[in-house]
Amino acid sequence: MGDVLDFLNKNAGAFSVIFRSTQTKSLLRQGKRESHIPDCSCQSGLLKATTKIREAAQLNGKLKELKKTTPKNAELIAETETLITELTREARNNAAKAKEIEDAVYDLKAVNPNRKAEVDNRTPEEPLQVIEAKVVEIAEALSLLKLMNE
Repeated sequence: MGDVLDFLNKNAGAFSVIFRSTQTKSLLRQGKRESHIPDCSCQSGLLKATTKIREAAQLNGKLKELKKTTPKNAELIAETETLITELTREARNNAAKAKEIEDAVYDLKAVNPNRKAEVDNRTPEEPLQVIEAKVVEIAEALSLLKLMNE
């Protein structure tokens, strides 16, 4: 495990990624200043997820190289596979958390805030009366159809 951590520590600078959400890019294209763009805490989660995915991909390449070597170090291979699994799981968790935050922040439902809610003010007996009237109407229509078929 020490070799894997040394590898990660040596290449830590290569894992920096700048992420901007689609909404931020759109606002920039519209000419908005960066100070007017809302900060989304999901960006850090996506940054973490992206970093973990890249780390896992690099470790996967190192794992392939380790498996090709003639004196195979089974312990190092097992440690690397475990670390890849952990990084992948962490990346998925970070991406899921970021998605939840983004969905909560950017709720894009087509809802008219000025629309008045339609409230049903009928008593429970009124819908029952309507249903009973429709049952009678359906029964009359069925009896007419039966007479026409005879």
